[in-house]
Amino acid sequence: MEAKKKKIVSSIIAYAISAILFGFYVLMLVRSINPQTTDDYRMRYLEDGYFYGQQDE
Repeated sequence: MEAKKKKIVSSIIAYAISAILFGFYVLMLVRSINPQTTDDYRMRYLEDGYFYGQQDE
């Protein structure tokens, strides 16, 4: 009986951890689709000369 309880508790813990990890994965996926960048990061990005459409040829 005691071994069965431990197995049930460990299953519940494993499912809880997997649900938390899956939630974190979905959150990071949503945030990567629409990133919220700060003004400081944008200005540094522009000052360093990284532009999508321009290449030095």
